[in-house]
Amino acid sequence: MSHGVADQATANHQAIVALALRIRQQANIMAFSDTFFLLGSALVVALLASLMLREAVSPEASGSH
Repeated sequence: MSHGVADQATANHQAIVALALRIRQQANIMAFSDTFFLLGSALVVALLASLMLREAVSPEASGSH
């Protein structure tokens, strides 16, 4: 036990806790990345939808009066 831990069970527990923290950190990064991708995709879809909109024709401009 070169890291100051005399008990094997304590050393195993500390190793598991360290791994769990690292896994949680990586999961948070992946979730942020997925969220950023989904928001970007939604923005592109909204942009394309807004480009497909046509200007409404007002009744005054049509001359049907």
